[in-house]
Amino acid sequence: MGGRVLVPVAVVLLMAVLAIACSTDGNGGEQPASADAPPPNIVVILADDLGYADVSIYGDRLQTPNIDRIGREGAVFTQGYATTPVCSPSRAALLTGRYQQRYGFEYNARQAPEVPDVGLVAGELTIADHLKAAGYATGIVGKWHLGFKDEHYPTNRGFDEFYGHLSGATRFINRGTQGAVSMSADEEFRRQPPERRRRPASSSMATT
Repeated sequence: MGGRVLVPVAVVLLMAVLAIACSTDGNGGEQPASADAPPPNIVVILADDLGYADVSIYGDRLQTPNIDRIGREGAVFTQGYATTPVCSPSRAALLTGRYQQRYGFEYNARQAPEVPDVGLVAGELTIADHLKAAGYATGIVGKWHLGFKDEHYPTNRGFDEFYGHLSGATRFINRGTQGAVSMSADEEFRRQPPERRRRPASSSMATT
């Protein structure tokens, strides 16, 4: 290929959309251009198991004013779909810009003898790799869930810094904390019909 680096189309589109969104003034207007202006900051937020109507810009089951503001000042997509309903492959597709089937990552990463090497295949470039090549500093906070070997570790996949946990189903908060409600462990909460599942104003949801 003559030494050329081929960047997946989805990664190029994601980077372009993010750059355009960062170049507006928050009211839909363009910010004044400057030859000395630094490149825009890019923040990607991925939420596990988030239903379409779980943010109030799409529905009213929960009130999420800060997330709604991101949509109002940016873009709202009403026909955007994940490549799979399973956590690890969906993350892999987002980070690489490629369908997970193309590199055999179709199941959740887990630490088990029968699947010792499951994870994001070495050699698959991530959006962090491409951003670093463009001069960005990169970091990731929270859940990784893309493998447990050294070759899978975030700082070996384009990220300069990582603060979080490698596996899935990890709680971010002690369920014994005053006022916390654990959706995965609180049997009384889970037995309630959906229309009655309202958390107190002082409570926190702790689930992944």
